[in-house]
Amino acid sequence: MTEPAAVAPVIALVARSLLGGLFLMSALGKLRDLRSFLQGVIGYRILPMPLARSFGYVLPWVELLLALTLLAGVALPVAGSLAIGLLVCFSIAVIVNLRRGRVIACHCHGPAAIQTISWGAVARNCLLMLAAGSLAALAPHPRTLQHWLELWRADLALVTTSATGILIALLIVFGLVILHLVEWTGHIHVRFTRLRQQVQR
Repeated sequence: MTEPAAVAPVIALVARSLLGGLFLMSALGKLRDLRSFLQGVIGYRILPMPLARSFGYVLPWVELLLALTLLAGVALPVAGSLAIGLLVCFSIAVIVNLRRGRVIACHCHGPAAIQTISWGAVARNCLLMLAAGSLAALAPHPRTLQHWLELWRADLALVTTSATGILIALLIVFGLVILHLVEWTGHIHVRFTRLRQQVQR
């Protein structure tokens, strides 16, 4: 097995575990208080009211289905492409409101998320798009149940091999840390800028 062929399954497994876990938490957070999340979607003022409500109802279930697809390893190239599409939509909504100068709750992981929108959220989404892009490019697309079971056994072998399993776990943790650091940096920058503006008034 060549080196690129050996690395690709590891990258795909890390990417789909990271994305699947994040989309799962996001979906469950939104479904926990769907009414508040709907108000958050409407608060972005991107879509007309009826369309915003419909989008708010559908989005958590789309995220949940996407998360389960990623974690199960089904149609990974398609799931990676869908993840990119959702992340692009989220980023556009945040950018539009940032350009408007609005300070609103992000609602990225449901109403429980207290962070306001910032360029840090956009940067985080860009990193997640890279992960989704690598998944769309590198992950195999099983066309039969037998092929899917073979891929599952291959992933299980990667995880249960001590050295590779530890490496995969460390890569997932490292990815989460980087995502949080990027997002927190953006939030801190926004708060510092607001504080400086208040002092200068």
